[in-house]
Amino acid sequence: MAMIPIGNLYYLLCYAWNRLDQADFVEIDALPRQDLPNLLARVLINGVRRLLRQGIDRSYVAWTQDSDNPRGKLDITDALKRGLLVRNAVSCVIDELTHDVLQNRIIRTTLHRLALTAEIDSGLAHDLRVLEKKLSDVSLIALRAQHFARIQLHRNNGFYRFLLQVCELCFFALLADEQKGEYRFREFVRDEVRMRKVFQDFVYNFYRIEQSQFTVSSERLDWDVSYKDRNAEALLPGMMTDVCLDSGSRKIVIECKYTPDVLREHWGKLSSRSEHLYQLFAYLKHLEARGGAAQFCQGLLLYPTTRHALDFMFNTQGHTIRIVTVDLRRAWKDIRDQLLGLLHPWTENAALST
Repeated sequence: MAMIPIGNLYYLLCYAWNRLDQADFVEIDALPRQDLPNLLARVLINGVRRLLRQGIDRSYVAWTQDSDNPRGKLDITDALKRGLLVRNAVSCVIDELTHDVLQNRIIRTTLHRLALTAEIDSGLAHDLRVLEKKLSDVSLIALRAQHFARIQLHRNNGFYRFLLQVCELCFFALLADEQKGEYRFREFVRDEVRMRKVFQDFVYNFYRIEQSQFTVSSERLDWDVSYKDRNAEALLPGMMTDVCLDSGSRKIVIECKYTPDVLREHWGKLSSRSEHLYQLFAYLKHLEARGGAAQFCQGLLLYPTTRHALDFMFNTQGHTIRIVTVDLRRAWKDIRDQLLGLLHPWTENAALST
C-alpha cells in the first residue's frame, strides 16, 4: 500500500471518527517528523492540555473499608458473615469522588507508553512525560482492548471520545520491546483489517457530512431464501452494506475495500477481484426485490489507489456497477472533488488506466 501523506491520513481519521471539527487541532507542517506516531503524540498532548484547562472527569468510586468508626453505607450482611461485629467493627461501603476513573487511566497509560516509543521526537516525549506527571493521582493500568468498550460518555465529556479513539489506535499500533523497555510503532496503514474499517467509516461520514442530495445509511439485508432446515438460518452469513446512498429516485450501494491488490493476474490477464464483485452483486439483487429506486440500484466498489488506477463500469441484470480507486496521496481538495464527483449520474464508461 502506497504511503499516505500524514495530513491526508489525519483527515481520514477525523472523518472516520466523526470528529471533523478537530481537523485543525494540530498544525501538521509544524510536526518534528511527518509520521503517524508523532501526529498522534501531538494530538494527545493538545487534547490533554485542553482537558486539564477545563477540568478532567471525576466520578464516584465505591470502595470497602472495615472500621470501628462507621461512615458511608453499612454492609451488615458482610459484617455478620466475617464476624466483624464481635470486634466492634463493621464493613463500610464508601463513595469517593476521584479522578482515578477508567477514561483517565487509559489516557495516562497512553501518555506513558507514547513517551517510551522509539519513533517519538524527544521534544514531544518530554511533553508527554510532563502531562503524565500532572495526572499523578490517576493509576496506570495494564491496558486491554476491552477497556475501551467499557467507557460510558455523555454530552458534557464528549471531547473524551476523540482522545480515547487516539488512545485506542495507539493501543493496537504499539508493540512492547521488553529488552529495551520501550515501544515501537507498527506500520498502521499496512494493517488491512483496521485500515479497511477506517476507510469504510471515512467514506460513510464523508458523504454524510459533505453532501445533502442523498441520505446515508448502512443497511442490513435479509436472505431471500426458504428454509427446509431452520437450523440452516443461523449458519448463513450476515449481509450488511458498508454505505448506502438514497435520494428517493436513485440508490447507490458502496462497498469499501482496502487491499494492495485491486486486480488479480491469471494466465497473464488482469481482472477484478471476483469475491468483491460477487459480494456487491448479492447486495444489489437482494435490494432489487424492494422495488422503487432499489430495483435498479447501482453498485460502487471503492478502493484506495495502489498499483493500478481504475475507473470503469458495466451493466448486469439491470444494475450498473462501477469500480473506482481514489488516490489518497493527492491534495485533499482533489480527493474531496473526486468523491463528490462519484455522485454524478453514471452515463458513460470511464477510462481504465493501469
